[in-house]
Amino acid sequence: MSESLLSVCLITYNHAKYIREAIDSVLSQKANFALQLVIADDCSTDGTRELLLDYQKRYPDLIHLIVREKNVGAAKNWIELISYPQSKYIAYLEGDDYWTDPYKLQKQVDFLDANPEYSMCFHNAKVIFEENEYPPVYFNGADQKEILYFDDLANHWQIASASIVYKRSLLALPDWIESVNNGDLAMHFLLIEGGPFKYIDNVMCVYRRHNQGKSHTSNMSQLNNVHNLLKLSKIINEHYQFKYQVSINKFEVHLNGLLKKAEIKANFPFVYKSRNYIKEFLLSIGNKL
Repeated sequence: MSESLLSVCLITYNHAKYIREAIDSVLSQKANFALQLVIADDCSTDGTRELLLDYQKRYPDLIHLIVREKNVGAAKNWIELISYPQSKYIAYLEGDDYWTDPYKLQKQVDFLDANPEYSMCFHNAKVIFEENEYPPVYFNGADQKEILYFDDLANHWQIASASIVYKRSLLALPDWIESVNNGDLAMHFLLIEGGPFKYIDNVMCVYRRHNQGKSHTSNMSQLNNVHNLLKLSKIINEHYQFKYQVSINKFEVHLNGLLKKAEIKANFPFVYKSRNYIKEFLLSIGNKL
């Protein structure tokens, strides 16, 4: 495979229903530089691998596959994927998302080339709900900050994974990276030390949300997510030797607030639903007065 300026890292597991759309959105990119597509499949069982092998056969000079004989888990699959390329820039994509602007990569590389003080740039995304329970929304609001620093990352989640392009040389993965369940956010915290992030106010990808319903299982998943983020905040705090202690403290206060809500939803779903019904009822009355 020839040397490329940018590598697209695409991670997948059982995405047979979506993987063509993801790969085709990469193939449709129009750029004045060489790129490669590295795909890591974690031993899919739904026909995804067969589709990947077909694409590689058709585009042998463009596509490199990392395939597994057994499932290694999302964390290990992700680490090997983003560690493989030697390109100057890395773009990231998950197998159920896709890009919508054929000039996405060109725009982002042009920005990073012209502004070497930045370590990464990202853009807005259209969020679609797979079961169509909700209408599409935008990932970033009109008040999205254009330049992000460490404090901003610790404020709230604001970067769609499919929207990023970053400088590969700035990302050194520490030994603890495989122990966290939020690898993308951990990566952002590591990259931000090399320079701020730039937000490009264009919608250039689709981020797909899969509805898990409002079941007890979904509530427990939310609870686990908050616990994982609290674990990550402590690891990041120690990694930077408490350099960002104030920001981390604010982050943990926010997470502990979310934790209380998640615990109520998981352990007392009826109470939480009743609270929402009362809230909606009072709002409806207020609107009629």
